Amino acid sequence: MSKYLVIIPTYNEIENLPLLVPAIFEVAPQAEILVIDDHSPDGTGKWCDEFAAKDRRLHCLHRAGKLG
Repeated sequence: MSKYLVIIPTYNEIENLPLLVPAIFEVAPQAEILVIDDHSPDGTGKWCDEFAAKDRRLHCLHRAGKLG
């Protein structure tokens, strides 16, 4: 079975990420997701950490600021 890495750069994506991540896992359960969060003030990074603690396919990289 092939594995995939889906990379999602984020900044203030708390409204989208909780919908996007489960949708990706539904169509590609073998995928792993790397969320790169640029220190979102809306809680995107916190949500990512909480979901990642429950599902090892999700990984979160926190950057110090909005780096594009």
